[in-house]
Parts: sequence; C-alpha cells; structure tokens
Amino acid sequence: MLERFGIERRDRRNLAIVVAIVALLVAVQVEGTILVRVVAGLIVGAVSGVVFLIVTAVINVFKPEY
Repeated sequence: MLERFGIERRDRRNLAIVVAIVALLVAVQVEGTILVRVVAGLIVGAVSGVVFLIVTAVINVFKPEY
C-alpha cells in the first residue's frame, strides 16, 4: 500500500528507525510511571511516523527527475 505513495523499502526502514528513536527518547524524558512513559513514547513515536510518511511522500512527488 505504501508503494502507491512512493514509499520504498528503504523509506520503511528509515521510518522504523525514526519511530523507535523518538519513542525511546520520549519514554526516557517523560516523568511519570513506566506505563505513562511507554504510552507517551508510543503516541509521540506514532505521530512522528505519520509526519515522516507525509514528508517522504511529498518529497517523492516534487523531487526532480534525473
């Protein structure tokens, strides 16, 4: 399904890396119980993943053809 938007295999790999790093950093920085940290990390990681997909799709649409 993501191929329809120009998202390639390496983009999916980069997406997973971005989501994991952001979720981990947020989970470490948030104050609260373990459950609060994990939930906050998952939410912010998911939002950053959606933003990453949107930006990647827009870049793929408007990039010049070489």
